[in-house]
Amino acid sequence: MTDQPTFSDVRTARAHAHDEAYTVSLDRYAVPGDLDNVHWLNKPADDQLVPTQMTAIGVLLTRYHVTKDSDPSWWAEIELGAPLATGEPVRVTRATVAGEVLTSTTLPITPLVKACLRVGGVVGLFQDVTGEQSGWRIRTFGISAPLRNDQGQLFDPQQVHELTGEPPRGDRGYRTSDEMLRMVWDAVTRHTADKEIRRAEGLGRPDLTQKLFVARECGLPKSNVQKQITAARKKYGTQNRGKK
Repeated sequence: MTDQPTFSDVRTARAHAHDEAYTVSLDRYAVPGDLDNVHWLNKPADDQLVPTQMTAIGVLLTRYHVTKDSDPSWWAEIELGAPLATGEPVRVTRATVAGEVLTSTTLPITPLVKACLRVGGVVGLFQDVTGEQSGWRIRTFGISAPLRNDQGQLFDPQQVHELTGEPPRGDRGYRTSDEMLRMVWDAVTRHTADKEIRRAEGLGRPDLTQKLFVARECGLPKSNVQKQITAARKKYGTQNRGKK
């Protein structure tokens, strides 16, 4: 009898905290790739028509395995859960720590969750297909391999902030540049247009408030994005006044 092959796709990411080094791992092949076990940052709404393929990104809500360099007998598992409300970070809903000798059961949650994002990030492909005869709309869905930016990351700093609650780091001098304010104004305009369309079609309000939408689209912290919105409205919102 021939042994059946065992398939696996183990992804790993490193985390550091308090002079300790950790490895977070996940066998992606062992986690079902469906809508129910992913927290999506930008999944299309159920009542939104997606005639062409739309790409969304999210993180798997599952258990992640953790090891520690300084103690081969030590291991932990942390389980991610969906946020309790829109705009809140993902939650650690369960944590297990074990080892031959435990001097502490405390875990550095924030860096470990960031490592979970690197191994559990997924890309979803959505598209609606309408039957020619029946007129019924069927939403097709699939998960593809993670896409990475030039720094090898799936999530940008603002998206990491949304998922973990930790403010993004880095130089913020560019945030009041003309280019940034133009980007902010374009996002404000898109949100306003979507709001008007949904109101006309009786679909209710958009899922995200204007502040959350602009912060996500422009990679800005939601804590002070209103300042950029105000500056963009002052700079670009009056350009069409007086024109017919």
